Amino acid sequence: MDKWYMEDGENCDAVICSKVRLLRNMRGVPFPWRMNESQKELAELQVRSAVLDKNSVLYGRFKFVEMDRISENEAVSLAERGLADADFVSGGAGRDIFFNGNESVSITANGRNHVSIQSLTAGSDIFTAYEAADKVETVLDKHLDFAFDSELGYLTPDPINVGTGMQASMLLHLPSLTDVGAAARISSNLSKIGFSLQCVYGSAAKPRGALYVISNRVTLGISENEILSNLKSMALQVIKREREARKELACDIKVQDTVYRTLGILQKARFMTDDELFDLVSVLRFGIEAGIVKNISYQCLNGLTLQAQPATLTLNAGRPLTQDERSARRACIVREALGGAG
Repeated sequence: MDKWYMEDGENCDAVICSKVRLLRNMRGVPFPWRMNESQKELAELQVRSAVLDKNSVLYGRFKFVEMDRISENEAVSLAERGLADADFVSGGAGRDIFFNGNESVSITANGRNHVSIQSLTAGSDIFTAYEAADKVETVLDKHLDFAFDSELGYLTPDPINVGTGMQASMLLHLPSLTDVGAAARISSNLSKIGFSLQCVYGSAAKPRGALYVISNRVTLGISENEILSNLKSMALQVIKREREARKELACDIKVQDTVYRTLGILQKARFMTDDELFDLVSVLRFGIEAGIVKNISYQCLNGLTLQAQPATLTLNAGRPLTQDERSARRACIVREALGGAG
């Protein structure tokens, strides 16, 4: 089964993916950070039953993993593939994760919240991501009785998430705005109206890979539909500015030369570090977005980038790898994916 990131999403020239997380906690049960071992075990079993029981409509749809029964590489690979965050996979015993075949929907138990339901879609279709997460939440609520207050909404350990208990975001590739120095200004303006635009790697002064997450910062006193509509509207405005800046940069012969040199390195290199691949793929993705490179798909880049992550690379090799072995294997994966392009 193809993974979600191999799908063709709307506005995929600037939006890599959309993500919705629904954070839920069970009524009458302490938040996970206050639980003793027996309470944590009971909550874990309740979530398992809700997802895996043969009488549940979710039965058979999700793979089940106990976090304390897998290797470190397997755990880190889950984070690399976007199924859970780094804090969850390093949390140890008492935590479970469930995910479907194409890895678009995942459920984590006993992380920061009792339950976190996550849905991913390629491109900017964040409403589809929400619908998928909401369907799972509706089923689980019947079994787990999520804590809800008529005035406050869903209750969470983090006050910022009280209300809808929803975190919505989009992963944007903004190389043109980064190059012209506009990304930082846009981020500052968005923060004044309840949104966040943060670089994923590096710092605001020195962002790496031109990857940014735009997300909502308000969940109380506003509906899920309003959050999603407002977020998508803001994202589309940022995307419009990226496309305008991209047109100017794409006409520069020096920029075109950089793109083609980057493609050459990716097609021929025999040794490539994780950081080097990260930077080179960003330049090549810009080349595709700008129409400089014609016959490489965004899906191809998405797939090889995830396959080449350190833990996932090692896991797929089926044996421990040295750092040099990973760099050689990473370069091989990239050559095989891009060798005939140009």
